Amino acid sequence: AAYSLIAYKTPWLGLNFIVPLALVAGYALQWIWEEPLGHIGLSAAMVVALGISGYQTIDLNFFNYDNDDEYYVYVYAHTRRETLDMLREIDKVVERTKEGGQTGITIVAPEYWPLPWYFRDFTRVGYNGRMSTSSEPIIIAAESQSAEMEQAFGERYKHVNSGFNPAGTYPLRPGVNFLLYVRRDVAPPGP
Repeated sequence: AAYSLIAYKTPWLGLNFIVPLALVAGYALQWIWEEPLGHIGLSAAMVVALGISGYQTIDLNFFNYDNDDEYYVYVYAHTRRETLDMLREIDKVVERTKEGGQTGITIVAPEYWPLPWYFRDFTRVGYNGRMSTSSEPIIIAAESQSAEMEQAFGERYKHVNSGFNPAGTYPLRPGVNFLLYVRRDVAPPGP
């Protein structure tokens, strides 16, 4: 595991080093270029650097964009792929309600961004950020609100298990996991 001096990820602090590093790199490149056989060494170094940068760019942008556990520890709060599975479950509920973008969704989780983006086509979404009453077909809660959800909504709502972990949560980003509850009359069949 990687450790940092600051408990949260702050990639913007790296911007402070760009200008000094660019100046030093420019000076170093000029010095190497002026040395005998510097053209060949510099060209070889550029090919290697471009190869490594190209590999990392493709890997980070297309394959490991949400791999923040051990591979890219400074990936900054990207939405996990599992969130899309939660959205597919919600789409199934929307089909069963036959209300389309009018389907009501209550979000009681305190951290919910970027859900407003994903639910931009829905007109009845409540971002409460805390436990509240609801009769909407869908409720999204934080993992820490599990006991409160069962107490307040356990009879009328069904927890839709993600299958990703024992708690049945849908990971949004590191440290933020959602529970999906669906009103029993539109819940998916099964236990």
